[in-house]
Amino acid sequence: MGTPKHIDRFKEWSDILVMSPKSISKEDVEELMKIKRKAEKELEEFFESMIDEKRNNLGNDLISILIRAEEEGVKISEDELVPFCNLLLVAGNETTTNLISNAVFSIIENHGVYEEVRKNPSLVPQMVEEVLRYRSPAQVLRRIVTKETEIGSQRLQKGEVVVPWLGSANRDEKKSTRFYG
Repeated sequence: MGTPKHIDRFKEWSDILVMSPKSISKEDVEELMKIKRKAEKELEEFFESMIDEKRNNLGNDLISILIRAEEEGVKISEDELVPFCNLLLVAGNETTTNLISNAVFSIIENHGVYEEVRKNPSLVPQMVEEVLRYRSPAQVLRRIVTKETEIGSQRLQKGEVVVPWLGSANRDEKKSTRFYG
């Protein structure tokens, strides 16, 4: 999506966009929103420029592939292209960084796991899956209900916002695993 010279700026934008306010005070929330709006505008301008550049010189990079898909009538539209690039940047940075950090922490925290995985590298995929479950890089999501539905005894209406807490859902104390439990 960019070149290595953009990495520091990408990280800065990504960190800002997932940042939480210092406190719940009105001032702190407003200050963070101001900082986020600035980062969003900068990121949008960056991707608009990158997309314009790529339209004139398509390559084998991700943005070129997305532009070709748009031109071939696939669902992503001009209006969706920049937000999609934003999502890929932030989600890719946050999930990758957090997964690696969480995996290292989990290995250190759980005595014997490192030696077990070191002796049997075929356990790496299972360990990664377990880190994704136990210490999900994304602890909470925000989703909008697309059609009236019922979960358990709770009725959800189209358009309502739901906030699933993956960190909680993925830690069922009745379940145990090879690595955590």
